[in-house]
Amino acid sequence: MKHLVEVYNSNPRFIATHLGRHKVRCQWLMDEIYSMNQAGFWSCKIINKASHHIIGLLEFKMGIESYLSLLMMHHNHAHQGLGQQIYQGMEDYVISHGTRSIRIDVVKGYDDGVTNFWLRNGFHVAYDISLTWENMSLPAVVMKKSV
Repeated sequence: MKHLVEVYNSNPRFIATHLGRHKVRCQWLMDEIYSMNQAGFWSCKIINKASHHIIGLLEFKMGIESYLSLLMMHHNHAHQGLGQQIYQGMEDYVISHGTRSIRIDVVKGYDDGVTNFWLRNGFHVAYDISLTWENMSLPAVVMKKSV
């Protein structure tokens, strides 16, 4: 769990924007993973095959429309194409299990690079929503991709 906390804490802007805090702790992450699991999401560690280190976290829920809740890489492994590879593997997996579309919610004003990443991967902006995470209400867009 400690290494997953390090992944989160290596992304301080994400934590500040999405959670309104400076860092997360093990108990918070255990509670978060438990609640996501209760809602039907899979929380997956992303492990570097060469070093066996945890370098990211992927959370998704499978269905006719699969829902990608989180794809987070450790800051030291960002912008190297690994997120693209992980996403493509997840997409292939959910398609092989009957998914027809994928949804992701992107917080507005957080990072244009995130929105552009999903646009490059074939997603389009579907509609605006308000996300609630912790006690924060965040303006966001739902992005979707037919597969």
